[in-house]
Amino acid sequence: MRVRIIATFLVLCGILFGLHTIIPSQHNPYRALDATESLGLATRGQLVHLKRNPQLCRQVLSAAGIGFAEYSSRESTSNCSPEGTLVLERSATPYSAVPL
Repeated sequence: MRVRIIATFLVLCGILFGLHTIIPSQHNPYRALDATESLGLATRGQLVHLKRNPQLCRQVLSAAGIGFAEYSSRESTSNCSPEGTLVLERSATPYSAVPL
């Protein structure tokens, strides 16, 4: 009986590992966010994780080729401190502010 339980557990672990490697990253909540992928089922949770880890957020943005700079609090005209805020300098997707 014990051997069956252990064998069943190992088979389930193998199946879960296989699914983890097959499921696309935007749908897998256990994978890091890839900013070049489309939105998926796990994107919201991945973004929440990045919000709690600013260093990882910067790594994801850099890996995707998204240009950013740290917002300087000296540039602020309000009493609200924007400490740790990033300013977008270059997007991974081309865009235009002028309507076509």
